[in-house]
Amino acid sequence: MPKIKSYDWESSITFELNLKDGKGLIYDKNQADYLNWIPYDFYLIVRNNMYILEGMTFSLEGIKTFLLRLQSVIDERNIKKEYVEYEYCASEAEFSIYLKNTDDYYEDEIVLTKLWINAAYLENAGSGYCIGFDFIIRYEDLKVFTEELKKELNEIVRK
Repeated sequence: MPKIKSYDWESSITFELNLKDGKGLIYDKNQADYLNWIPYDFYLIVRNNMYILEGMTFSLEGIKTFLLRLQSVIDERNIKKEYVEYEYCASEAEFSIYLKNTDDYYEDEIVLTKLWINAAYLENAGSGYCIGFDFIIRYEDLKVFTEELKKELNEIVRK
């Protein structure tokens, strides 16, 4: 279960994204990635509040794009010092994430993170507003999160 915690003195935010093999999985390696669907559960815990999106699905194309964005943030730190913001929006706009490397910290390498959740999915409504959080994460934690997510995906599509 890929999980990442904010990098503040209390680690007050935890973001977890679990790909699932089972109900809702549509995968045929012979069809295009946008026709394959991988179910996932999204958990965001902010102090005592939980924001849960269960039974969502990524297209295989979408999860690959998400992983490419994460990997771009990781790779960028080793290539240059002029950083750009990388953005990913889930296929049904259930969440959006923005990530940007920064050197504006004391000892550790960190990534500025903005995570927005479409409240309509939280409330089972047709439309709504977004709830967002700005926080920082450690660069090393982002690497671990990305590797764990890749491993989960590989286990599902290998079958």
